[in-house]
Amino acid sequence: MQATSTGTADVKTITIGKSSSAFLIGVETTNARVTFDGTTPDSSHGVVYLKDQAPIYVPCGEGTVIKFTATAAANSVVSVVPLA
Repeated sequence: MQATSTGTADVKTITIGKSSSAFLIGVETTNARVTFDGTTPDSSHGVVYLKDQAPIYVPCGEGTVIKFTATAAANSVVSVVPLA
């Protein structure tokens, strides 16, 4: 799965399927601020994932909701690979 946030106000959502217990997340182009509890990321809420960093393994529960925004006024491409 892949989605693109076009700036700090453009929140994108990716939902992990019920059969997944973890996922890999990677960021291209611009850093992304990410939340995993369904809340909206902003300058004081969320974890910043760096662009071009190696994909990160994240354990998760059923139906985890990932929300993210770019950390700047530029595209941030986030790729998520669900794992069983």
